[in-house]
Amino acid sequence: MKRARNLPADTVAAVLAADATLAAADAAWIGRGYVRTSCRLWRCRDGSLTARLVWRHRDHVVATITYVARGLVLP
Repeated sequence: MKRARNLPADTVAAVLAADATLAAADAAWIGRGYVRTSCRLWRCRDGSLTARLVWRHRDHVVATITYVARGLVLP
């Protein structure tokens, strides 16, 4: 099994554009002082993608938020 890698910034923007809920969560967490530390993609059997984004708080290293979105189709 291949290991997923962090994505380039233009691909992260495409992932956020593909899911409005994910984009809203990203804006909310960044507004609360979190930094996006990871964005990874996995291909599903049906051709769609699963994305996992991770945010960490700038001041509190143990404060970590993970969000998984399934069924994404990138443009």
